[in-house]
Amino acid sequence: MLAKKGDVDGARRYLASLKPETRERRIELQQADAQVLRDAGDYKGAYAVLTSALAAEPNSAELIYDVAMVAEKLDRLDEVESQLDALDRAQARQCAGAQRAWLYAGRPHAADRGRA
Repeated sequence: MLAKKGDVDGARRYLASLKPETRERRIELQQADAQVLRDAGDYKGAYAVLTSALAAEPNSAELIYDVAMVAEKLDRLDEVESQLDALDRAQARQCAGAQRAWLYAGRPHAADRGRA
């Protein structure tokens, strides 16, 4: 609301005052901060916020994607490609983990198979 009224600094101060209790909430607040800057046309500022957040959470698909989209606005096309490749790898890791969980759901682990 503050950002829509033109108070970008106030909106960012408000977001900074919030204390996230989870990793997911922290990422959402960082994304919101970057969005305030993007809406104000400050793509360099948004890029700085997002790359800092990504340094702390390098496997966050959401942050990887957001960095790529802001890099595109800054005409950093090599970075867009690099981030989208990283996103593909991150999503592949998530899918592989889900596939393993599904495959082994309800089945004994290899170490336990000979004990039955």
